[in-house]
Amino acid sequence: MKNLSTNSGKEQTKEKKKEHRIFTPAEKSKAVLSVWSERRSPAEVCRELSITWMQFNQWQNQSMTGMFSALENKKDQVKCPPISGRLEKLMERRNGVQSPKPSKVEKRLEKLQQEKKEELKTA
Repeated sequence: MKNLSTNSGKEQTKEKKKEHRIFTPAEKSKAVLSVWSERRSPAEVCRELSITWMQFNQWQNQSMTGMFSALENKKDQVKCPPISGRLEKLMERRNGVQSPKPSKVEKRLEKLQQEKKEELKTA
């Protein structure tokens, strides 16, 4: 006689797994842009689409990469309207840009360079 209890256990675990859903690029773009335009919060989008924050964050990173590659090597760009604070922070994080405040060393170096320029002018 076969042991049916082991089969029913495997079937139950398969039923518990969530259905793997594949989102189209348009759906991903719409979700990311709705957050970047500050119309909705990331939590709202994640709940609505039943995705994790990590998944949504991956979509944001992919979107940033796609935008940068699409705009790369383009000259004479048209001035765009100001971007939202959230999008600006994401771009800074993506590019590894830190706060624009100069460090003490940079301030000191600049001061020394100014002094040297003044010395050369007077000499």
